Amino acid sequence: MPSPYPAGPPAYGQPPGYGTGYGTGYPGGYADPYGYGGPPARNGFGVASLVLGVIGLVTSLFVLGIVPGVLAIVFGALGRGRAARREASNGGMAVAGIVLGVLAVIASIVFIAVYVYVHKHCVDVDGHLHCNDPDYPKA
Repeated sequence: MPSPYPAGPPAYGQPPGYGTGYGTGYPGGYADPYGYGGPPARNGFGVASLVLGVIGLVTSLFVLGIVPGVLAIVFGALGRGRAARREASNGGMAVAGIVLGVLAVIASIVFIAVYVYVHKHCVDVDGHLHCNDPDYPKA
């Protein structure tokens, strides 16, 4: 009569490696005892969004913050979507990137408006700006 139990490991050779057999990669091929498959991976989009948001805020003074700010918003939205689908674990980092990206875009727009106003209404005389000063005519 044949044995009802499966055959054991071979007498010679290496045992099967991690991730082989049954389950999700636990040593010896055992299944995850909780049924979750482990924690979700880190979110590259969330990290990129946060980094681009910080860069955008720093460069907004030079009006260059619009590009990294918009990219931070886009990557943050993608990262937030991955976190909502439970494919990634750092959704808060994506949200922070979105907020910093929005602030970078707003600050860049404000500085563009200031630079346009200064260029249109002010005159540089000997290193001093004179804005709407009747004593200094436009150059």
